[in-house]
Amino acid sequence: LNGKLKTQSFTAPVILPGKGDGSVNMGSLNIPTGYTYIGVISKDSDYGDQFLCSFQRYGDHIHAVVRNAYVNQLSGDVSCTALFLKN
Repeated sequence: LNGKLKTQSFTAPVILPGKGDGSVNMGSLNIPTGYTYIGVISKDSDYGDQFLCSFQRYGDHIHAVVRNAYVNQLSGDVSCTALFLKN
């Protein structure tokens, strides 16, 4: 698969109240010429399963919907990696 796959990583800070949720713009996709966006292949956060994350593409941006499952406010980073496949 050498040369057939490319990735782009995103990280954004999140501050959520206890049992709260929110949406974060992770950043703009930079789709390499000759490649197609496939999807988000990995994700993590500073707090493991305290931050429950899902990632979606909206136009040329990746957004994270994050829920704080903990009773107190949490702040930390959420991350994901976008995958592109050579056409």
